[in-house]
Amino acid sequence: MKRTSKLQRSVSAVMLVSMLISAAAPLSYADGLNDQTAPVVTAEQVNDPTAPAADNSTNTETPQEDQQTQNTLQIDHQAPAEVSADQDFTVSAAITGTAAAGWSGVVKYAVDGNTEASVPLVQVEGKQDTYNAIIPAEALKGTILNYSITLLDEQSKVLQTISYSAPIKGSETEPGTGQDTVANISAGLPLLITEMVPDTANVAGVSADAYEYVEVYNNTDQNINFKDYSFFYNNKDNWTPVSGEDMIIPAHSPAVFWIMNENNKGETEEAFNENYGTSLVEGQNLFRINGGGGMANGSARTLSIKDSMGSIIVTASY
Repeated sequence: MKRTSKLQRSVSAVMLVSMLISAAAPLSYADGLNDQTAPVVTAEQVNDPTAPAADNSTNTETPQEDQQTQNTLQIDHQAPAEVSADQDFTVSAAITGTAAAGWSGVVKYAVDGNTEASVPLVQVEGKQDTYNAIIPAEALKGTILNYSITLLDEQSKVLQTISYSAPIKGSETEPGTGQDTVANISAGLPLLITEMVPDTANVAGVSADAYEYVEVYNNTDQNINFKDYSFFYNNKDNWTPVSGEDMIIPAHSPAVFWIMNENNKGETEEAFNENYGTSLVEGQNLFRINGGGGMANGSARTLSIKDSMGSIIVTASY
């Protein structure tokens, strides 16, 4: 999907849908994809984590800060609906923008949460902005592939990282039938976490993320009122809607949940859309969630969805 901004059970439900997610525009709402009938799991742009926090004591910008503002690299990649266990999976991405210095890319991947491996991102001959990395078929033995595209500067500091997840088809078959037993594993889950963006542009003058969000996909044939659900962050914090009004997610459609922290409550729908190049409508497909201190940027975290009885429906991690 093209980005226009500076922006998945026993086999357990947690295991199968757990995915490494990190950060750009809510996928299902860009490039006319909001009418698709199946979720595409991805995540979005991460701002430069090496950029210094705002200093209210002075307005003087150092040369180093000025140089870091030149890092405008963006990753354009759409995760497939599924990958085949019988063939290599080529991760192809368009990398555009500029960097203050040289950069390199790597694709890290893991299957079902097992040991992570990595392969280099290599420029395609004759295509200036296209880069590929190949995940070998022998590594695709399981049910869920989690992978990320990471861009690094010359000091190996992260410029941007975006994480994705896709089901693996054909890795197991039912004896005597030849039919996949892992196909459509997520079909029974009513809600799927399809994007998490934990690191975004800051609130003006404050070292706090302004536009963190979680995208949730309604995987059923009926509308779901998210007012009857809540987020459970890092196995300890309950995140509830800011408003007590209905939060309807139409059947087979996504909705974006904007994470509120102590500093970004004054941000507007217009500012959110401008940041991501989207046209979401608050109260229809954009909803605010009380997120405490927000989503941690420097360490692994989990996020679950609970129903009204407190039962966990699905869990994702980043």
